[in-house]
Amino acid sequence: IVLVDDLLDFKVEEVYLNGEKVAEKGNYLPKFKKEDITPVLDSIHLKDFSKEKFKMHLKSNHVNVITIQPGGVLTKKEDAYIQTKDGEFVFYPNVDLVKVAVVERHQMTGNVATGILKGYGIKRGAIALSVAHDSHNIIVVGVNDEEMETAVKAVQDINGGFVVVLDGRVIGSMPLPIAGLMSDQSGEWVANKLVELHNLAYDKLG
Repeated sequence: IVLVDDLLDFKVEEVYLNGEKVAEKGNYLPKFKKEDITPVLDSIHLKDFSKEKFKMHLKSNHVNVITIQPGGVLTKKEDAYIQTKDGEFVFYPNVDLVKVAVVERHQMTGNVATGILKGYGIKRGAIALSVAHDSHNIIVVGVNDEEMETAVKAVQDINGGFVVVLDGRVIGSMPLPIAGLMSDQSGEWVANKLVELHNLAYDKLG
């Protein structure tokens, strides 16, 4: 049973489970203990990884792109003409196209897949994360291979999570050490950190 103050803003006042009050005004009431997370800490396994894995070896500047659909998680396939040099994608700030890559991080295969992403909105830096349904490999998006490499290695250093890179250095991160998917901090900490990273990426990279 969930009691809310009104049905418009839906602010939860109390929660009851099996007749027992388990939450009140944002606080969880029953006693709980933290489990040892050591067995699930080591989840980022990269083999022979470097920025060279991001090379696309394009034979044409007319390519397929992954286009983000506003307001959701779906994408669609489109085509676009891009700038290239020696067979590689060249980023231009006035064109909303960036490189995206998926880096396998479970079985140490060394596999990396690359593509072009439209509609992501960044004009500088790179963003990498290890939460990527359903396989949860590392996804990295960036304007150049060097900063994408820095972002992926930073995700490895923190045992999974979110990383924001600008001018070749990490300017923000949120570790998710539990299998590279979950935090060992409080829900409040995670919520605040997500807002911080979102604002940082929007202000600095957009």
